[in-house]
Amino acid sequence: MTKITKIIGDTNSVHIDWTVSNVCNYDCKYCSSDAKDGSWRWPSLHNIQRTLEQFLAHYGNKTFCYTLLGGELTLWKQFGQFIELLHSTTPNCKIKLLTNGRMPGSYWQKWGSSFSAIQFSYHAEQTDTQEFINNINACSCPNINVFIMMDQLHWDKCYTAYEQIVQQCNNVRTISAKPIDNRAEVYTTSLQSYTDNQLEWMKKARYYNSSIRLPPFSITHAEYDTGIIEEIDPMRLILDGNNHWQGWKCSIGIEKLALRMDGEITRASGCEVGREQKIGNWRTGEIVDLPTQWITCPVTACFCGNDIGVSRKRIQ
Repeated sequence: MTKITKIIGDTNSVHIDWTVSNVCNYDCKYCSSDAKDGSWRWPSLHNIQRTLEQFLAHYGNKTFCYTLLGGELTLWKQFGQFIELLHSTTPNCKIKLLTNGRMPGSYWQKWGSSFSAIQFSYHAEQTDTQEFINNINACSCPNINVFIMMDQLHWDKCYTAYEQIVQQCNNVRTISAKPIDNRAEVYTTSLQSYTDNQLEWMKKARYYNSSIRLPPFSITHAEYDTGIIEEIDPMRLILDGNNHWQGWKCSIGIEKLALRMDGEITRASGCEVGREQKIGNWRTGEIVDLPTQWITCPVTACFCGNDIGVSRKRIQ
C-alpha cells in the first residue's frame, strides 16, 4: 500500500483564517459556546489596518488568502468597509467568506462579487432549505461552494438537502457532505458516531459542476512513497483516516496563520500547535514575533481543512 510522505501546500501564499467575532444568529449544538455567544463583538478597523500593514512587511510579495469566519459576519454593519480595507491594504488578495447564508438574496446579489469564493454552510436544525437555495441562486460570487453539515440528529433532512441543492443550484461549483467532529466538547480525534453506511455515503457525496471552470481557492497536493504527486481533498483525508501527522515537520505559521476572536494570533486554527509562541494580537494591532521556522506536529490527528492544506513532511 502506498503511503503519503509529503503534503505540499501553496508556498506562494499565506492563508489566514480570521475569526472576526463570535456574534451569531444560530445556536448549533456542534459548535462550542465560545464560537456563538457574542462575547467578542466587532473590532476596530484602525487596529485591523495596523495588523495588515505589519503582515505585508513580513510576508513580502506573497498573496494573502483570507478565510473569514466567526459567528456570522454578515451581521456586522461595517462588514463592507472591512472587505474594502482588505482589498486596499493587501492588493491582489483573495477573500473567502464562510456564512450560513441567512441574509436575503438581495444582499448576496450586491456583495457576492466582492469575494473570490463563498462557502455556504447548511445547518439543518435552523435552516429552511428552499430559502437557503434561493439565496445561493441570487449570489453574484463566481466561486460558490456548499458544505452540508451532516448532523446525525437531522441526517434525513441533510441528505435530502444535498440532493435538492445539487438539482437546483446551477451556479455552485462544489457541494460536499461535511462530517462533524466533537470539538464542541473537547478537541480529540473522533467524528460523530456515524454508521458505516453514512461514512461511505459522505465519501461519495462530492458534487463538482464541470461547467464552472475556475481554480479553487486553494490547492493541496500529496506526494507518495512511489514518487507520484496528486491533488488531494482535505475532507477525503479525514474520512479515510489519513490525517495523522504526529512527529512530522509542519509549515503551519509560515503558510498559514489563525487570527482568533479574542485577538490572539496563532499558527493553527483547529489545534494548539505552537500556541506557546506569542505572535501578537490583531485586535490591538500589536505584532510580537511572526513565525519563520517549521514546527514538529505534536497532535494525533488534524480535523481542520485549512490546517491540513499546508506543507508538511515525514521526518526520515
